[in-house]
Amino acid sequence: MAGLFCSFSNFVMQALSKLPPPQGIAAMQSINIVIVRPAFLIVFFGTGVACALPLPFEWQHLDDGALTWAALGGALFLCWGALS
Repeated sequence: MAGLFCSFSNFVMQALSKLPPPQGIAAMQSINIVIVRPAFLIVFFGTGVACALPLPFEWQHLDDGALTWAALGGALFLCWGALS
């Protein structure tokens, strides 16, 4: 996910900023339509699900510190994805 966000921020947004605003808006709207494909959705949302799914099964086996960090990491990831 970090690579996806980094690529988008450093390459896609940079390229869009070089276009006049109406063309940049049209290009971004086109990207938004084209990107909604199963492979992208699995990577984008699947990573958050993969972070959240193990916690209910592993909470009994983790010490308090590890459980806290795992829960915080998963929650931050899901919140960051929801805000993006």
